[in-house]
Amino acid sequence: MGRSAAELVDRVADPRTRIAFWCTFADVATDAAEVPTAKSAIDRARREAIDYGVAFALPFTAFLEARLHWLRRRFQHAEAAIAEAENLNRGAAAITASSLYVRLLLALARGETQRVDFDEQVRSAKAAIPSVQETHIALLALALMVIEERDEANRLIRPRAADERSGRRDEPRRLRNRPRAVQNDGSTEPLLDAVRGCQDARDCFGLITACRSAPFLLNILCEESSLLPFVRRSLALSNDHALRIVKG
Repeated sequence: MGRSAAELVDRVADPRTRIAFWCTFADVATDAAEVPTAKSAIDRARREAIDYGVAFALPFTAFLEARLHWLRRRFQHAEAAIAEAENLNRGAAAITASSLYVRLLLALARGETQRVDFDEQVRSAKAAIPSVQETHIALLALALMVIEERDEANRLIRPRAADERSGRRDEPRRLRNRPRAVQNDGSTEPLLDAVRGCQDARDCFGLITACRSAPFLLNILCEESSLLPFVRRSLALSNDHALRIVKG
């Protein structure tokens, strides 16, 4: 459906609607590690924002570029892109949260989670729009699990689980499962359940996030034959030679 819509979007008169479409399309393509598609969509959104003077959209395109660079393990490029987003931001809470989200991704991938200001991260995430908030909170819970602050991680996750029981489904279940997946306690089912969810949704970004946060997960995943093609594809598309070495 997304590709069909992409073929029709030029017929839409309002440039803001076109920009919103290209930003969303880039975000989904990044999740699926469709790198050329994501880059093309970001370029389209940025070009339209410049051509039609939609300045408030430019920080979002820089954030999307940072996220794509992070996926491809181009961490310095990701830092430069998020610095651009921060420089262009005019007080939008979503951009502030998105900036901290990317910096949290970088800390997780570099093994620097202990340096994260979690109070600042939580405050920013809770001030953002629901879709940004849910993703950011899930990533914060994962980071807390990595440094074995499980009680605090579960405190963040618990309200989302209650929402699911009451019928609210604001965010895919795979994101809420991902923090528990990194517990190194001998239990593999939370991990396998989370990765199956990523596989079903073609969420390579989610898998790479979990594995960069806790590389030991790859040793478990490589024993699961049904997931191995998805794992191999995600590693290849993410340009993550370091994780491939861990996998062996």
